[in-house]
Amino acid sequence: MLREGLAAGVRPLGPTVGLGVDVLLCGLLALAAWWWLSPRTNGGWGERAAAWALRFLLLAWVLALAHYAWGLASGRLAPWLTWPVLGCYFVVGAWVRRGGAPPAAPAHPSDPMLPTRPRPHPAMWVALALFLVQSPHLFFPYHYTDAQQIWACRALKFAERGALTGVFDCIDPVRPPLHSLILWLGVSDPTFQGRLLPFLLFGALALLFYHLLQRVAPRLAPWGLVWLLATDQVFKGQVTAYAGVPAMIAVTAAIAVATDNGALVSSRWLGLVIGAVAGAVIVLIRRDGLPEFLVAMGVLIWTARDRRDLRLWLPLVGAAAGYLSWTLRPAGLEAPAGFAPTLGVLPPLPQWPPAPVPATVAMVRLAYGAQGQVFGHYGYGAFAWGWLIVVVWMVRSGGGGGGAASPVWSWLVGWAWPVWRGGLRPTRSMPL
Repeated sequence: MLREGLAAGVRPLGPTVGLGVDVLLCGLLALAAWWWLSPRTNGGWGERAAAWALRFLLLAWVLALAHYAWGLASGRLAPWLTWPVLGCYFVVGAWVRRGGAPPAAPAHPSDPMLPTRPRPHPAMWVALALFLVQSPHLFFPYHYTDAQQIWACRALKFAERGALTGVFDCIDPVRPPLHSLILWLGVSDPTFQGRLLPFLLFGALALLFYHLLQRVAPRLAPWGLVWLLATDQVFKGQVTAYAGVPAMIAVTAAIAVATDNGALVSSRWLGLVIGAVAGAVIVLIRRDGLPEFLVAMGVLIWTARDRRDLRLWLPLVGAAAGYLSWTLRPAGLEAPAGFAPTLGVLPPLPQWPPAPVPATVAMVRLAYGAQGQVFGHYGYGAFAWGWLIVVVWMVRSGGGGGGAASPVWSWLVGWAWPVWRGGLRPTRSMPL
């Protein structure tokens, strides 16, 4: 893929202004996320890292949503809007830092009861290696079919037209454009072409996901993180700019906020904002991730002790608002009946029907593909992971009022079992 890009005239490995702007944008988002961390935040490095990751996701999404709203309202995309939004982050962050619960009294350094810092689990180094081993893909030009014809195609056309009407130059213009807008934020960078920020967003998901695993199965958490990062289709979907993994990230963030015990978000209003933004992002990235999100949130609402908690409902309100914003978009963004895109950005790849194979071979392929479909496609990854987290956590805590032996929990665990079998096989040491 890199050779094809070089042959087409792409020169990704040299220093450019676009590369500097892209790195600066990601660095400022990371710094603003740290600035939004309240100094009163309690917990170890894992909880603080997960809290930072959640804020990093929020700020990146709000930036993309600001460009989306500006594009709908004015009919044009304004790259300059990025910098006022970043400036507002630091101004608002000064107020956010004053919130939070009072910190617990720290133990004196000479206190013999002070626990020593635990050494990192060996599996954490494996997880880090699995994450870094995918970084060379950032330098590859867009090659995957859907990236060429939908997601990256739109980002390049947004930059060329300076408007959301770039969707008409690519396949399926009725799809919501938010993921392509995230790519568009860095598309002027010839090195990463917009792939750097989504890659970092996935890294933030890894930190957040590890925190959720620690809550339900502390001993298995490092290996669960390894399995997530080793899942082929998850990373394949991420490094090729496919929209399934970004939708999974948003669903996981919404679930994390709805089940948070104060470790991630100590301010209630900030948790409500994150939930609402995550709900809007889900439907504006990939609309067919909405059914899984609705089911996952429905499970949370059904099992909640306090169903009046707004953290359960604001993500649904945000999803409805995002869905209506694109459904009721201006007439200039409506595709006419029988519309055929020009496909003028990247040449479509040749397609041909697969050769017939015996039924046994087809079944083996289907079983192998289940891993990719469940954990990296159409947002099912978020649904499966979120479902398992909710089931295990609620069974352990005895929530939902029915107890672990109730018919509802038996049904939930029974449904989750075949999904779980695809990865971490339960053993006698599992919390269940």
